Amino acid sequence: MRTQSICCGGWGFGAALVVAGLVSAVHAQVIVVDNDNANNTAGTFSVLPGDAWATAGLPDYVGQWAADYAYKSTSDPAGFVAWQPVIPAAGDYAVAVWYRSTGTSRPNDALYTVEHTGGSTNVVVNQQINGSRWVDLGTFGFAAGTSGRVTLASAAQAGKTIVADAVRFRAVADAGPPTRLAGMRVSSIPFSPFPQPDFFIDTANCMTAKVPGPSAPGLIWIVSLYWSGGDIGLNFPNPTGQSYPHMNFAATDKNEAYLTAFDAAGINVWLQVEPGDANIEDLIDIVLGKYGHHPCVIGFGVDVEWFNPTVNPSGRPVTDVEAQTWHNRVKAHDPDYRLFLKHYAQNRMPPTLRGDILFVDDSQGFSSLNAMASEFQSWGNHFAPAQSGFQYGYPNDRPWWSTFADPAGMIATTLDFGIGTADAFFWVDFTIEEITPFSDPPPLSLQPQNQMVQHGGTAMFSVDVSTPTEVFYRWRHDGVELVDDSQYNGTGTKDLVIFGVDLAAEGEYDCVVSNRCDSVISDAATLTVRSVGDFDNDGDVDGADAWYFMQCLKGPNLIYSAQHICNRGDSDADRDVDLDDAAVFQRAFSQP
Repeated sequence: MRTQSICCGGWGFGAALVVAGLVSAVHAQVIVVDNDNANNTAGTFSVLPGDAWATAGLPDYVGQWAADYAYKSTSDPAGFVAWQPVIPAAGDYAVAVWYRSTGTSRPNDALYTVEHTGGSTNVVVNQQINGSRWVDLGTFGFAAGTSGRVTLASAAQAGKTIVADAVRFRAVADAGPPTRLAGMRVSSIPFSPFPQPDFFIDTANCMTAKVPGPSAPGLIWIVSLYWSGGDIGLNFPNPTGQSYPHMNFAATDKNEAYLTAFDAAGINVWLQVEPGDANIEDLIDIVLGKYGHHPCVIGFGVDVEWFNPTVNPSGRPVTDVEAQTWHNRVKAHDPDYRLFLKHYAQNRMPPTLRGDILFVDDSQGFSSLNAMASEFQSWGNHFAPAQSGFQYGYPNDRPWWSTFADPAGMIATTLDFGIGTADAFFWVDFTIEEITPFSDPPPLSLQPQNQMVQHGGTAMFSVDVSTPTEVFYRWRHDGVELVDDSQYNGTGTKDLVIFGVDLAAEGEYDCVVSNRCDSVISDAATLTVRSVGDFDNDGDVDGADAWYFMQCLKGPNLIYSAQHICNRGDSDADRDVDLDDAAVFQRAFSQP
């Protein structure tokens, strides 16, 4: 996430300005150490000196974590490798390993050793099965720093090839209920050209700030669209080379670069399919097998509206058994992953199964926000205690949501208030550009100017923008936000007025100018208070000031610079100190 920008202030819901970068991701603290140290979250992979391990990897990250994996024949001289994480804080961490399996060519007794605060624990893993997913070794205590590690010995079942790829350390203490997500649904349909990753990152981050309470930036990222006749088109090449009924693969990958950018930005991504008549278990394995190496991926979604459409044009209802099977298949790839099911009709969802499934309602065509909230509340109540998600912003609802100053903020706030199980808030891609760009700050056409004002007088600073869109203002004095009171007026407008200026009012004034989801800070302007006769700035006019006045009494026609100390004796603001100022100085001198 970017720093030095301020996001999402002033929509009329009492939301404070939020500095980008403070939003946490859904996943708990996770450290991944790969065989290629360039891919590590924090830590080091090392090989025993003198030991020899080769590397291999298939294109498009098929099966391995990141680009490649290390391997060695178990018939070669014994050695070992080590994954040493940098643990950020002492505590319990769930440890899991990743390897690419090719069946019986792998050993069935790969020996991993976890070195932790309680000693060391050996765990034997059968690398012939459960490949290309995280395999748990257990939960262990680790001290902060680099004292812990995981090793893998190459000595194993004879005549096999053992694999060393990646190890994940996930903080258990932080792995509570998932933080709610807010962002947008993404498909290729409405965009031409397709936006760069920053567009989706900015949108997800700012949509997050519109949801009251803790939330994290997220995207529903569609990787297959329904065509016709039960067929679907996936937007990446076939990763296995096998033939799958009703699946058509693209010649180039449309996701990898984006998911890599989302990894770095802390965006959480559901990978969603429109399944058609394709086998969903195969889709789960293909999609998560290909992209599961990305930390941004948090689960797999099925748009049930396109489930077996040749049987039912609006989607065949999902049975409890089918939902449980899909749920288990997703969890087999990573216990942290979740399945979501999406439709606009409750009767298309599994009738009784709930579990760790997110139920997403994408209904549209409402007469008002109240009508939407009522329908979505019914959905949330029906599937409770399971969590619910909501997808909105459709063109059919534009007549009423377009009347709001901040449509996304108004809808999210309303749903959050009325639905206790609301866990995900997504705007659809069809209209997202109507409430964006979020990433462009308001262009300032007028900057505040320096001012020198007589003590007790009135000062005014102004800013303006060259845009017709709604903007919000917040004036600051020496970096501290101002509020209207007896001295300051217009702190939330483009014109700041300061009454009865005194020495405490001196300093720098700037204005934070925000649109719906980005901000710019104006130039700083300096206010200098001209206190008649108080040359030494001690708050009174006394003998010390009389000396200064006499030194400055050189006029007429001796013009002082704007910042010269003698201007404190210039009562008539004609830029000199002469006999015309003496009477005013004398009256000031007579005051206590």
